[in-house]
Amino acid sequence: MAIAVVYLHANACFWTFSQSRYWFTANIIESVFYFAVPIFFMISGAMLIDFNEKYDLKEYFSKRFFKTVLPYLIWSFIGLALQIYILNKIKITDINLIYILNGLITGRLVGVYWFFIPLFCTYLAIPLFALVPEDKRRNIFIYLCSLAFVLNILIPFIISVFNIKIQWSLSLAVSSGFLFYTLAGYLLHKYEIRKSYRIIIYLLSILGLMMHIAGTYELSMVAGEVIKTYKGYVNLPSTLYSIGVFVFIK
Repeated sequence: MAIAVVYLHANACFWTFSQSRYWFTANIIESVFYFAVPIFFMISGAMLIDFNEKYDLKEYFSKRFFKTVLPYLIWSFIGLALQIYILNKIKITDINLIYILNGLITGRLVGVYWFFIPLFCTYLAIPLFALVPEDKRRNIFIYLCSLAFVLNILIPFIISVFNIKIQWSLSLAVSSGFLFYTLAGYLLHKYEIRKSYRIIIYLLSILGLMMHIAGTYELSMVAGEVIKTYKGYVNLPSTLYSIGVFVFIK
């Protein structure tokens, strides 16, 4: 997963659209390694929802703070200093308290740190999921993931791809966004999956990857810019593909 993140960041040329051959390759690299972010949230769910079997709530938050929040703060300020004094991307006269607070809250003080904000929100939600009795988690989590998949992922994707003039506002907030991956990761890690189901998951995973690559390429070539219809970590192509990768690794 760490290697996938490196590939994504080193492949930033993807976001500068070109009809040159390099962009065709960049699109493939971007799509193939796109699983990195969703799988990180799936691993978080798999490893942390059972935290109360190992330690109490106070220790849970203490570990999250020292392992993620504190490094985020330290490296955000280091990154800000680099942008001011080495890269000359930011003028020191533009820096004030509001600028810093906005940057930390949005994760944009250092652009690639956006990821930490949904991660922190996930950490805040996990203790609620952990309160669900273990003997009821399977059914409840399947229910939450199934509804979120249909309402939050599948239907909005269909509406977007086929340009259907519907204002879709039905969604399941409790397992929306990256929380879907958190719960899915726990389910896929905790419970065995029949071989027939695994085969279906792998086929859907390949379909998701192909949609991501081909859909992005075709739409972008027509528009002359990067079109994000098939992109997005909580979009159908990424969801199908990332789940398949997670199951394969498991």
